[in-house]
Amino acid sequence: MAGGTSRDHRDLLISCRLLGDCAAAGETMVHITYKVVRHEDGWAYAANGAFSESFPTHAEALEAARRAAAEQRAPGQTETIEYEDEEGKWHTELALGSDRPETDVEDAG
Repeated sequence: MAGGTSRDHRDLLISCRLLGDCAAAGETMVHITYKVVRHEDGWAYAANGAFSESFPTHAEALEAARRAAAEQRAPGQTETIEYEDEEGKWHTELALGSDRPETDVEDAG
């Protein structure tokens, strides 16, 4: 929660992530679409402008995209993280293991 996030708002964001109701806190969930596309001499999946390795068949690329999408949705461990912002200020936050993006796979083949 960088910058001017109040303690009450931060607590609401933490609650919304735990309960899965981020719309109530005015926060939208991150959404990642994995697109299966022709790439180099075969097939790949792309997400956020980055391509996976190439696969010889469409079916292999589609399966890999489905696996990647599922892994992104899988919860992890809640951990405390520290990071430095653009202005050189350090922040400490709670990164919830349940705060995972929504994902889907789009098949162009």
